Amino acid sequence: MLKTVLAASFFQLTGGWRALASQATPVAMPGSALEGRLDAVLAPYADDRRFFGAALIAIDGKPVLRKGYGFANPMQKIANTPETGYQIASITKTFTASLIMQLRDEGKLSIDDPASLYLSGYPNLERDGVAVTIKQLLSHTSGVVDFLSLYDLENPSSFPPDLPALIDNIKRQPLAFTPGSDYLYSNSGYLFLGRIIEQITGSSWETELNRRLLEPLGMTHTWLTPPADPGPQAIGFLSVRGLLLPISTFGRTDLAEAAGGITSTVDDLLIWDQALWSGKVVSLETLAEMKTPVLNDYGLGLSHTSLDSMPAIGHFGHTVGFRTDYEHIPKLNATIIILSNREDIELDEISEALASELKQ
Repeated sequence: MLKTVLAASFFQLTGGWRALASQATPVAMPGSALEGRLDAVLAPYADDRRFFGAALIAIDGKPVLRKGYGFANPMQKIANTPETGYQIASITKTFTASLIMQLRDEGKLSIDDPASLYLSGYPNLERDGVAVTIKQLLSHTSGVVDFLSLYDLENPSSFPPDLPALIDNIKRQPLAFTPGSDYLYSNSGYLFLGRIIEQITGSSWETELNRRLLEPLGMTHTWLTPPADPGPQAIGFLSVRGLLLPISTFGRTDLAEAAGGITSTVDDLLIWDQALWSGKVVSLETLAEMKTPVLNDYGLGLSHTSLDSMPAIGHFGHTVGFRTDYEHIPKLNATIIILSNREDIELDEISEALASELKQ
């Protein structure tokens, strides 16, 4: 099992940990009172090693806190910084949904189209006489099973060898319910959306991601396939029986792809946030569609939550070694971006506390 292997392989990380942690504690720089209050929310989590990562909080698009905490790589005593790259997991879905909506606005598809119109050879895109639509894939109401339920996540040897093999397995699974009748969060549905993008454009999902979104917006530190010089990158960790283990090397961003494969930085995600909410990615009318909940507070690639009683819209993320949260608070025109390379921390409590400080 993965945990057993990791415990045996990385036991040496525990030696001298307290000394390393003290070296990685960020030094507070002079700043606004708000910056100090926001830092005071995050610092205790970093001081006792519950949080490794970076945070960027912005108002009106301008950072009021931009800081790294803890380690990107404790073995080499490399601290996290705002420039560090993290796997952002399901925040990727905001990009994939935007690509689909761009294609819709270009007249190349309708989100009410049956998915089978673009996915030939997929035998389970209908149940009870109801066909899965693109909108249902976007809103997790299709009934397509989540591929995470198909494999032993603690045993990397159970993973498929490549994305085509994963897709082949998913498409043979029967739907969990009649399309549109219920909600089931499904990474598989977003992999299907990636295939629809490929079918329509004749290019890979990654190519369209780069051509339509990352390059025009200048998001030079965001990618699926690592560039020759990726810059500083965080290793993802998990605590197992008190032992902090680097596990992100067991992750498979190639398999997560359109559902959760992107790596990025807090700075690039602020670029994304500002472009999305200003109508530079899709029109404001289309954005209004994307943020309208379908079922269970989820729209089309965007999720609703409440932070200190204020509506917030964005997306969460969770993958091997990483937790992420991106939230836009319209009432304050504020953005919270937290990228953690500690998988075992829940970020909801931190985002709530940060929102409370912004509200004051």
